[in-house]
Amino acid sequence: MNLSSENPERHLNKKIIFLAEDDLDDRQLLLEALQILDQNIEVRTSKNGEEALRMLEETDDGELPSLIMLDYNLPVLNGQQVLEALTKFTRYRFVPKVVWSTSRQFLFEQECLALGAKTFFVKPQDSAGFTVIARRLLEMV
Repeated sequence: MNLSSENPERHLNKKIIFLAEDDLDDRQLLLEALQILDQNIEVRTSKNGEEALRMLEETDDGELPSLIMLDYNLPVLNGQQVLEALTKFTRYRFVPKVVWSTSRQFLFEQECLALGAKTFFVKPQDSAGFTVIARRLLEMV
């Protein structure tokens, strides 16, 4: 089987979500919701945009995530800046990208969608909301 990043079918057996999120509570609530829904999901995390880019660049093509989720308000480089950097690499072309934020700024959402984000979520206020987002993410991987 060809595991090249040019092959959109490369993740048939392995589901990996890359989550760039600096808020420990949000990260933990989403991880718990994902694990409840799919115990076979692997989640890799980073705490800022610069670290996220470095970790993604250091990932072998066969180990690229099935989905990249970015907090819009990441430290160092925000989610929009990370998205912009990812557009320069063809290896991420088939990897769905999602952004979430506590902000409901329409402009943020439009900028991220223009840079290739598949969707933009507003962070939920309760565990049920995290479960809804986790389900949507799993549908994309």
